[in-house]
Amino acid sequence: MLRQLEAWVASMAHSGHLCYPTAMKTIVQFNISQEDGTYTADGVNVPIVTEGTTFEELQENIRDAVALYFEGSDPSSLGFTTRPSILTNFEVSPPLYAGRA
Repeated sequence: MLRQLEAWVASMAHSGHLCYPTAMKTIVQFNISQEDGTYTADGVNVPIVTEGTTFEELQENIRDAVALYFEGSDPSSLGFTTRPSILTNFEVSPPLYAGRA
């Protein structure tokens, strides 16, 4: 059995069709910052950037941007599971907490 597997792997490698399993991502992650009254979401593991003037607007824009990113594509072809979750991290800029112990 092992020899058959080795032969199959060798034939696949020789044909250029050898695929290596990779873990599928289950989370689309964003870092959120606020500057000059605008919230910005910058994708950590996706090439997405969007913004909103309120946090609620930003949330809706993130949902829309993620839907557009996956539109017409199989999420697995982009390295994601079928229905990944969206995780946001809000950055607190140093001037907001500077000097506090």
